[in-house]
Amino acid sequence: MRNTTRSARRSFQRYAFLAAVVLPAGGCVTTTSGSGDTTPVSFTTEGTEAVVPRPIKTVATHTQEVLAKNGIKIDESKTGKGGDVQEYKGTANGLDVTVFLQRQAPEVTKVEVTAKKNLVEFNKDFAKKINEQIIAKST
Repeated sequence: MRNTTRSARRSFQRYAFLAAVVLPAGGCVTTTSGSGDTTPVSFTTEGTEAVVPRPIKTVATHTQEVLAKNGIKIDESKTGKGGDVQEYKGTANGLDVTVFLQRQAPEVTKVEVTAKKNLVEFNKDFAKKINEQIIAKST
């Protein structure tokens, strides 16, 4: 009986791994900047994410500019891990917008954007718009 449980657990782990690898690709959108570079924007459970081929300091500056351009007043900003992680929170149009930046490599930054309407509702289209603008400004 114990082998059946172990076998079921392994089978579940295999399917969970495949789901984690295959399913996110279905929510992928490609954004093209004026320079011809493409940066995929993936939908997450709460918003969007993308990896930008620029240093975090550059992306952070562009993030603040994009938020201001969209009328999002930054209420809170945090920097951690020696500048490798930065977060900006603000509000606009009844949405709580969060941009989370994380250095992946010296010249690569992961950008995650959420636009929360309430505890369970997210505006992924607005998050995508903000993410695309950050990408366009950074590339």
